[in-house]
Amino acid sequence: MQTEAGLTRKNRLRIRVILIGDEVKQLESWLKAGSKVKVSGFLDEQRFSASDPQIVIYANIIEHL
Repeated sequence: MQTEAGLTRKNRLRIRVILIGDEVKQLESWLKAGSKVKVSGFLDEQRFSASDPQIVIYANIIEHL
């Protein structure tokens, strides 16, 4: 929930998280769709088509909450 200009509203945003390396195997045991996580890394743009740029996170750390 976010409050702005005295109004409270529910926010939703989908961002693709990209994780490459040995950490992937460790996450497979507990990471499921809908899991609440904290992600640290950096943002970048990825284009799946010429007219559809999307924000992605290249994750360095994913923590289960």
